[in-house]
Amino acid sequence: MKKTGLSRHFRKHPTSAEAWWWERLRARRCLGLKFRRQCPIGPYIVDFVSVEAQIILELDGAGHRPEQDAVRDAFLSEQGFRVLRVGSEIAAPADEIYERVVAEIVKLQADDFSPHPIPSPLGEGL
Repeated sequence: MKKTGLSRHFRKHPTSAEAWWWERLRARRCLGLKFRRQCPIGPYIVDFVSVEAQIILELDGAGHRPEQDAVRDAFLSEQGFRVLRVGSEIAAPADEIYERVVAEIVKLQADDFSPHPIPSPLGEGL
């Protein structure tokens, strides 16, 4: 099955955790950001991505392996994305986890807009 067909299949048959997150991310409900779900990026299909914010939210369930996730995250980082990983088995109250993820997204966006000093060609402080 091609990646587009596979991602379409994943969108039509979400896990309960994916459905829960999609309800909170869709239609710009999270900080006004547009998220896509089950989106192909390179050789991977990511759970949720905001292209405008360059943020990927990955749900880690039983099928995720840290070694493979590290390779995947490195590739996605090379493409300019920041990856947030969340366990799909929700141990803490779900709304608490959502608030933590939103806080992390706000932090990542603030890092993008923090002023970066422009180095002077004459040396530091000149």
